[in-house]
Amino acid sequence: MKTNSGARSEARSSIAAYFAYEPNRVLWCLLALLSLPGRFADVGASLWLDEAWVANSLLAPTLRDTLYFERWAQSSPFLFLVLSRSVSQLVGYSEPALRIVPLAGGLLSLAVFIALLRRWFSPLIAFAGAAVFASNYWFVKYPLQVKQYGTDVLTACVLMLLLDRVVRRDAAADSVRLAILASLSTFMAFASVFWFPACVLAVMLPARIPSATSSTMPRKLRYKRGAMLALILSLSFATNYFAFVRPNLTNSQFRDFGADFIDFRHLAATSLGLARSIGILLVPTEALPARIIALAMLAIISLGAILVVRDVLTGNRRAIAIVLAAIAPFFTAVAVSSARLYPMLNYPRLVIWAVPGCVVLLCYAVQSFAGRLGPHPKERPSRIQRFAFPAGCLLVVALSHAVILFLPRASEQNRTAIQFIKQSAGSADVVFVHGGMYEQYRYYSHLLSWKPDHVYIGNTTWPCCALRIYERSTNPYVTDLLEDVNRAAFLAKGHTLWLLLPAAAQGHWSSTMAPKLKRIPEALTPIGCRQNVNRSFDQTLVLAFSCP
Repeated sequence: MKTNSGARSEARSSIAAYFAYEPNRVLWCLLALLSLPGRFADVGASLWLDEAWVANSLLAPTLRDTLYFERWAQSSPFLFLVLSRSVSQLVGYSEPALRIVPLAGGLLSLAVFIALLRRWFSPLIAFAGAAVFASNYWFVKYPLQVKQYGTDVLTACVLMLLLDRVVRRDAAADSVRLAILASLSTFMAFASVFWFPACVLAVMLPARIPSATSSTMPRKLRYKRGAMLALILSLSFATNYFAFVRPNLTNSQFRDFGADFIDFRHLAATSLGLARSIGILLVPTEALPARIIALAMLAIISLGAILVVRDVLTGNRRAIAIVLAAIAPFFTAVAVSSARLYPMLNYPRLVIWAVPGCVVLLCYAVQSFAGRLGPHPKERPSRIQRFAFPAGCLLVVALSHAVILFLPRASEQNRTAIQFIKQSAGSADVVFVHGGMYEQYRYYSHLLSWKPDHVYIGNTTWPCCALRIYERSTNPYVTDLLEDVNRAAFLAKGHTLWLLLPAAAQGHWSSTMAPKLKRIPEALTPIGCRQNVNRSFDQTLVLAFSCP
């Protein structure tokens, strides 16, 4: 008769054997293939506001005009802009061409992250982690945009891999690679600075953590090496900040993101907001079932963080690498956000760099529970065990990409909308362009070789980060959207007034624009304008009024 301890040991060994199975190359190839459809689904989709202003900056005559864009505060990093501009000049300025760099960043980050998971976890846990990462909605969606989000994730994965090599191998060449790539990373992804303190600690920690593979480098020399790396990273950050970031900052950026910073004066609200942001980052909807799943994942991630910190106290070098690569950057980001320098609440795209770290902690908790911190057991799992779990992981990836393909979220169909106005508007008609549609109008009117004779640029409800609005708007003294439209209608007397507007059915514009959109026909009817077109192109709205 088996004792309780013997039964527990046997059960633990069985679980360990289950997760020790190595998925074969066919399964890894299937995982890679199933993670592609959603990434290419919208590669030719219309650009929305943030993408359009990056695209227009890439179209600027000179590189300086790209880096210091005249109409909007440039919010993309230097190397991302240089690479995107170079690729676009080589293959053209179409939507797919503009998305090559961020898309490549997303694909490469998946490859790097898989390599990282295979270093840290047992084979099947690594496979499951790769499936979770590959099926993350934001990781699929945002690398498709003409923004730096794909390269943000790639930079995070590369720095995590380098930190692991430095901590676990303690080779001088690894420290040199870390210094070079980390100092360059700040020019590719602003979020890379969150890894800088961890990088400095990584080159200093081996002095206090003995290892069979550690060199005999004296402690003082290690501290000098850390100080040198801190100096290099500080110079890199300062160069990037004063040369490229500070000239592009506007006061409106900090004002408009005021509710999105960590605020420890309101600890309860901040904690709930941060948990909500990470929850949405993991599961991209706030429906009740999704909230339950997100809450469960947050609990497992928190457990993983506790377990890895516990293992650090035992000198486990893998645990140390994970703390530096996955936990330390998050707390650095929280500190930076509390200084009102980086918004971490409400916008998943701004914390997409945290997805790899969340998946790592998720895997750590599961593997710790499975008992895979010890040596591999000799027994092999059954055939059902060997294929059931990988098949489930592949099914998760397939279903997530099927949802993205067949149930897409509404987007701005700006190309179609502007093409519709071009084909329908007469030469004497007036085209009213809302401030939130200005960059989209600029890009697609250029792409479609369309230059209407009478354009009224709206003056009201411009989004954040716009520069010198009053130099571009038709009437700088208007403060209300309805008054803005009325003035445009006055110019359109005897002709048709075309309005290019955000649809405001959901998303960013819904709270501020939706009530005013409903009042536009009411405001124009008293002056004799009759509505004859009301066409919605997803998140873009086209209205037309005949004004006798």
